[in-house]
Amino acid sequence: MIIAQGKRGTSAALGSERKMICSPFSGLARQPAGAPNQKKGRVGSGWALPRAATSAALPWAIILLPLWGAGPENWRPGGNNQPSLKHSCNSMKTITVVLLIVCVVLAHAQDKLFDDAKATNAVAVLRVHRVHARPVVSDSSFVRYTVTPQQVYKNESIERQGHTINVHGFSDRDGVPAGESTIYIAKYDVPNRRFDQTNGTIWMLVEGGGTNAVSHVGGNAGFR
Repeated sequence: MIIAQGKRGTSAALGSERKMICSPFSGLARQPAGAPNQKKGRVGSGWALPRAATSAALPWAIILLPLWGAGPENWRPGGNNQPSLKHSCNSMKTITVVLLIVCVVLAHAQDKLFDDAKATNAVAVLRVHRVHARPVVSDSSFVRYTVTPQQVYKNESIERQGHTINVHGFSDRDGVPAGESTIYIAKYDVPNRRFDQTNGTIWMLVEGGGTNAVSHVGGNAGFR
């Protein structure tokens, strides 16, 4: 014979230990249909999320909702959320404009293949491709670099840059690397062994070569 047990009998049979609810929605309170705080004409049931339970049950809610302009101060379940939606649209427009400006600035930075600080010490700044490099036979302290200009960023001299030009550097310093690079050059007076800016006899790398004479090798910001 099976005896039906009531709630108390069942509890006594199963023990008095309380079960732990592991649901991630345990912090939500069930709102019964026809609750007093519901507007007239709206019948249904839903989950009400108290402010105190937001950070515990859904920690991402305190980040996403304010981001979209729909935080607890502006948004109400079943209410008129038109002001919040309008605020969200304005926020998205602002974010879009900022992103476009950042993209333009980054694109301009990538296209700029010369250094402003190094350019101040140069008479001419050129984007070049090196054809070859050879020591000067008459003076071994110099190396002659034959380069093809790709773009002229600066030229304060009266000379026009031809299809190829010869640029010199000291043999004991780093010169024009193979491939493409940006070079910073000035005129050098060979008989007097000094830089004479625009009135020298040859084109010379700034300081005779080194890190202040070359940049953006192969399109990169580094020297090598």
